[in-house]
This record gives sequence, C-alpha cells and structure tokens, in this order.
Amino acid sequence: MAKEITLDLKTVKQLLDNKEFILNEFDTGDIDWHNEFTYADLVKNENIKLGLEIGSHVGQSTNDILKSFKNLTLMCVDYWDLEKQRNCHSYPVPNIKDVYNQFLSNIVHYGVANRVIPIHMSSNEASEYLDMKFDFCYIDADHTEEAVYNDLCNWYPKLNENGFMCGDDWILNIIKWPSKEWDECINTESHEYGLDQRDFENTLRKGVKRFAEENNLNIFSIQNFWWLAK
Repeated sequence: MAKEITLDLKTVKQLLDNKEFILNEFDTGDIDWHNEFTYADLVKNENIKLGLEIGSHVGQSTNDILKSFKNLTLMCVDYWDLEKQRNCHSYPVPNIKDVYNQFLSNIVHYGVANRVIPIHMSSNEASEYLDMKFDFCYIDADHTEEAVYNDLCNWYPKLNENGFMCGDDWILNIIKWPSKEWDECINTESHEYGLDQRDFENTLRKGVKRFAEENNLNIFSIQNFWWLAK
C-alpha cells in the first residue's frame, strides 16, 4: 500500500516558534551561481499574492522574489538534497551539511519568515497534493528537458488567470557570464519553437519550447530569464 502523504502547511516563522528546526548562522555556501530576480521590472502587478518556487536551494532567489512582490506569500518546493542536485545540474553545487535547515535559517535572517511556506518534497509529489491556484510559478529545479517539461505540465494548470510561469538559466552555457554580450541581451518575444545548437547546449530551453509549442504560447526572455504568460 502506498504511503499516504499529508501536507502541514506552516510558515518558516511557525516552524521556528514551534522549535521544529535549529537556527543556524546565515550561510549560502562556497559557490555563488545565483541570478538576481528581475521580474519586478517586467511584471507591473500589485495583486500578486500567492506564488510558487520550484527549487529554492538556500533561499537567495526566494528572498529576491519576495523583495520584488511586497504582498506575496511564497510556497517553496524542494527536496533539499544536494546529492540529487549534483546529478541534475551541470554546474558545481555548494557544500552545505543540512541544506533544508540552512534554507529555513537563511529565510529567518532575511526577515521574511512569515511569508515563506516550505514544501519538503519533489515537484511531482507537491503537484499532486497542492490543490490551489497561484499567481506565478518560478521553476529552478532539475534543468533536463523532461523535468522542465513535466514541471510546466504539472503547474501551468494551477495558475490563476493572467498568471505566468518563469525561470532562469535561459542563456546558461550559451553566453559567457559575466560579459558585455550577457549584459546586452535584450527583452525578446518569440513564437518560434524550432531547435538550434543553443537548445542542445542548454536542454532547459528544449523543455520550455516543447511546452510552449503544444500550448501555442509565446516565449518571453530577457538576459538569463524566461517566462510564459497564461
């Protein structure tokens, strides 16, 4: 018989008040591959109240998203397992002993503990149990084509009207960072789904294009960020 999973949705502040984790000092690890969240310049919508982040790691992107949207509560889905991350990312992963506990601690130090609800499970599992609508979903977990495509399939139907899916690493492995070329990547909109060499160097793009083509969606991008509007 399959094990029944129940979700106990608590904010990080509630977990801290209940002494459900040990508060560590702030630490984001020894490798910095974080891209600052820039959607605040693109999404002029003060009604964004509930968001979802798939792949939160140690909380840097979580904090940036919350800074961008002042009225937002953010649910963060991650299995917080660095060994699994090493298997699904092409870049180095910081060494942190207990990454889930460190995520919770960092969220407290960022001062946003009452706005973050952690979901300690895989994206596929969470999509089965979270029965609610979101204003947006930020995908930054497994970057393989199938994983990105599955995340889009699982979460796009859970968007509110006028919601959007988004993520980063659109030009990862394609344009050197930091560089003048990276900085000059402009805001683009595309209805073209054909694959080129860039998509084979960065298979995340293949997953996004595949889903966009099946659903007749435009792909928007600026620098390293991409998004699909509902």
